[in-house]
Amino acid sequence: MDAGFETTVAIITAPSRDAAGQVHNRMPVFLTDDLDEWLDPARLDATQARGLAAHISKARDLIANELKVDQVDRRVNSVSRIDPADPCLIEPAP
Repeated sequence: MDAGFETTVAIITAPSRDAAGQVHNRMPVFLTDDLDEWLDPARLDATQARGLAAHISKARDLIANELKVDQVDRRVNSVSRIDPADPCLIEPAP
């Protein structure tokens, strides 16, 4: 990592749609374009901010149609009982 630069992460969520709503009332928004606008450190004016907010809604609706829900091993909810390298944790439960 270059000196003077920090890595930051943000999770953008929105009310869930379709399959995601079966698990939780919020879902992540997967931004596939306009990333430069989201990552630009300059402040946005009101028009730009409204445009990005509208983009969140469109991005959420696009990915919501592709999500599916599978029940997985209950151990995924307990960090003290899992081996993160165990691939069976994310396989659909019988």
